[in-house]
Amino acid sequence: MSAHRASQGGVTLIEVLVAVVVLSIGLLGVAGLQAAGLRFTQNAALRSQAVVIATDIADRIRSNPDGLAAGYYNSFSSADHVNTATPNCITEAGGCNPQELANYHIRDWSRNTVAAMPGGASATVTCGADNCQVVVTWTGLEKSGVSATPPKMRIAFVPSALL
Repeated sequence: MSAHRASQGGVTLIEVLVAVVVLSIGLLGVAGLQAAGLRFTQNAALRSQAVVIATDIADRIRSNPDGLAAGYYNSFSSADHVNTATPNCITEAGGCNPQELANYHIRDWSRNTVAAMPGGASATVTCGADNCQVVVTWTGLEKSGVSATPPKMRIAFVPSALL
């Protein structure tokens, strides 16, 4: 008696197709992780830039203690001073008085803030009797593009701490 085996044609092809589907799902997952990693890197870079912006104005305020004592740094926003005309205290002969220096700092810092952060970044500075607070707000990135709630970096410092 001869044994007749049933043919199993096409089984190898099905195994290959299943392997291709599993591999493609894995590659889509890797692509999603890569996109998320890029978004997180961009957000981290913006957060780092916000810290640089905040420490920049903190250093400028510390460098002009007379202007701080006179109240020239008490409350301002970067959006209000981008186009303010002030003397250039760096190149002007004879330098500037504390008020002119404060105005120069605020204008220069406001321009740097707008240039450094994308999408309408803004920053506010509020100084009280013994401390100052800098709040930098910018447009963050989320899965769907722009975040609904803009991220903020808030830094408080004592201006006279390093004088």
